[in-house]
Amino acid sequence: MKVVYNRKKCSFDVDGSQIKEIDFNFISCNLFRVQEEYEYLKLKGVKPIKKELLKDDNGRIYIYAKTNDGHIFIKINEFEKSFSIDELVKLNDLLSKKIDEAYNLKYDIKNFDPIFLSIFLWKRLHKIKDIIVEDEYIDNLCVPKGKNGVQKITDTPYYKTLEVGKEIDIKSVFNSNHVDETHYERIMKIKKSIEDNGYPYKNQYIIVYNNENKIRDGQHRACTLKYLYGNIKVPIMRIILENNS
Repeated sequence: MKVVYNRKKCSFDVDGSQIKEIDFNFISCNLFRVQEEYEYLKLKGVKPIKKELLKDDNGRIYIYAKTNDGHIFIKINEFEKSFSIDELVKLNDLLSKKIDEAYNLKYDIKNFDPIFLSIFLWKRLHKIKDIIVEDEYIDNLCVPKGKNGVQKITDTPYYKTLEVGKEIDIKSVFNSNHVDETHYERIMKIKKSIEDNGYPYKNQYIIVYNNENKIRDGQHRACTLKYLYGNIKVPIMRIILENNS
């Protein structure tokens, strides 16, 4: 596959066909997520057969993947294709390289959480001006609440789950968990990862935008770090966007 970015036309040329960059980024980031979900289900011991990976707010399936004779059929809006897992991995390696080259990110896009990419960051990739890693105290960070509000880390249901050590009712505007993963499984998995591997693991940082301290990705990590170690200083990633958008 030949992929060339056309900056003037804000599009990617894929084997001679022009695709708007916003569509290219959406498809690419969701292909990254399909690979992540497949590997997660395999690790969990669940055969990812006929799994609906994502739905929109109205319940319509817009990403669908299933295995068939060792292949994954993927439908993302108008994009439909069948891959072996090896073919998908190679394609994603190519797509991530082309996105990095197009936007000069100076950061390997594969290090971002694929779920964060597929829900939020895909629509902002072309607006990234800079990526900065800096130290910040945990208590200086806050967590989104609902669509526009914020709350302290210690007031979040993720932190309270760690305090009580059992599942509590968590309502979220966006489901950022893996397929078949509960909030409790997610927070306990991250707690074990930080205890075993430290933070940041695999270069996945707590992420904020521009001059804000509102956590855009890494709420579970921030809550776990606060719970385990208190108000420590940790490295975070600050993504600078054009027009603060």
